[in-house]
Amino acid sequence: MEEITIQDVQELLDSNILDFRACQSKICFPHLKRMHRKMQLGVWFNNIQVADNNIVEGHHRYICRNLLNYKISISDWSISRSTVNYDWSDVEIDNNDWYCPIEVKERNENDSKDYGIYIEDFYDV
Repeated sequence: MEEITIQDVQELLDSNILDFRACQSKICFPHLKRMHRKMQLGVWFNNIQVADNNIVEGHHRYICRNLLNYKISISDWSISRSTVNYDWSDVEIDNNDWYCPIEVKERNENDSKDYGIYIEDFYDV
């Protein structure tokens, strides 16, 4: 299974190839790692919500799908006029986990049950 590194993510953010604009200034690397692994295992994620070429919801999904060269599925959405855009190269990669261990465990248990995947497959070996 392909694992991502912070360098992989930073290279993508700096590449100038991302079609949609970022509307958040940070992304969570531990969340990206979990999502990237789950996508490779076949876990389904919601569409990316986009308004006027801006990602309203789904920055992490968008990055993972680009890293894996997966099709980007979008849903049209609305956006506030006060939304701020960020250049992808200015988006900070936060190495702190934004999710508590209990929430991660619950999500993994649900995905394991829903997709018939061994829960151990969601964790680093």
